[in-house]
Amino acid sequence: PVVNAGTLNGQGTAPGLPAGGATGASLRAAGDLALIPRGSNPGFRNQTIVAPDFHNPYSEQWSLGIQRQLTSKMAFETRYVGNHTIGNFQTINANPQLCFDFAGGACSAGPAFDFANLYPGKTFCSDTTAPGFGRPDCNKANLRERANTAFSIYHSWQNELRIQNWHGLTSGLAYTYSKAIDNASEIFSTFGGGNTVAGSQNPFNTNEAERGVGGASFKHVASAYFIYDVGFMKGQHGLFGHVLGGWQVNGAYRYNSGQPFSVAEGLANSACDVNFNANFFGADTCRPILSNASAGFDTAGLCTDPTLADCGLVNFFTGDPTTASAVRYIYSDDTAAAFFKNPYKGVGRNTLRGQTFSNFDFGLFKNTKISERVNFQLQANVVNLLNRQYRGNPDPFVDDGRFDIKGSPNEFLADGVTSNPAFNTGFNPFGTFMNNYQNASNRRRMTLGAKIIF
Repeated sequence: PVVNAGTLNGQGTAPGLPAGGATGASLRAAGDLALIPRGSNPGFRNQTIVAPDFHNPYSEQWSLGIQRQLTSKMAFETRYVGNHTIGNFQTINANPQLCFDFAGGACSAGPAFDFANLYPGKTFCSDTTAPGFGRPDCNKANLRERANTAFSIYHSWQNELRIQNWHGLTSGLAYTYSKAIDNASEIFSTFGGGNTVAGSQNPFNTNEAERGVGGASFKHVASAYFIYDVGFMKGQHGLFGHVLGGWQVNGAYRYNSGQPFSVAEGLANSACDVNFNANFFGADTCRPILSNASAGFDTAGLCTDPTLADCGLVNFFTGDPTTASAVRYIYSDDTAAAFFKNPYKGVGRNTLRGQTFSNFDFGLFKNTKISERVNFQLQANVVNLLNRQYRGNPDPFVDDGRFDIKGSPNEFLADGVTSNPAFNTGFNPFGTFMNNYQNASNRRRMTLGAKIIF
């Protein structure tokens, strides 16, 4: 059964309970759409369902490795590791609205009319009073479905060298070269790295068109650690032995490639079901169109007239005329869709990577024997010795660069480029498109300490 739940606000005053009480008749008479939308039909509500055959995914895994003992203190291993997961979870738009008007029994306005060749054989509800008007299912409006329609493929070459107490040195070095491919990395939007926007551009093509680098795919991952007990005057005999002996040096290093992310935009493309995305994904599933891959990462253009040879392209941030070769991306709104005769020409998933991570921690210990059973230890530790700042992934939303439009400060999306300007209030309005805006790594920190060990 469908539960038509709602929230009443207020204490006996509008929009709270009507004078007749909380009966269906009195609520309908009061027109309390906050609780009973469109005459109590729950089909008008946003709904989230799971597919009828929803089940746990399964994976196939394989590996082949070779280990070699180099000396009594050293060993090396190299291996190929792969897996394939089937039936991963994916969030899909199960009832997209692609027709906005009907005439003569056929769609007369909307993406299904403007780009009919993209939806062969698709039929849409023509009942203007039904929850699913313009959608495949007449009985439901926004319908979010969790389905087993995603997959992933992983291949890796993994290597490791281990050294155990070789002349006082214990160490390990590891390196992995890998790639993961999938069509969805998460069921939720992250608005950053990994799975920037969870939905597919074309709601009828959630597989091949979304195939790209996985959100957790780090091409290069390397790590190393060492603990070295300096052998000089280890016995600590005499004054010089106590001063020069008992030293230990430690270190740990980690590096990995940047995390993949997708460039994104606000709610601008009708073919991507703006109303659905506003309620469930929070951003447009249509991605900006790649124009010139050699242009700056933070350059973007905006089409203003689909009848012109260059679509009336202007700089997205300033409004000045520009060219396709001068911008990396073209904003994929309805005007661009009309010019390119396809609303789904946006760049692929996770085509960009954030900043690489590189961190080295270092420690220097001095152990001084007080007696056979008591040691005095001095410590000097440095976290992030090289003081390399890590800011994670940049802001992927083109809209966030519009902080100074046509010379008017703070006119952030004031011209209403997106169909829902309220979308932009949740994002940084200070021109952060492709600028790093977070710091996930510790700054360099140094600590000194002392211990008595007995």
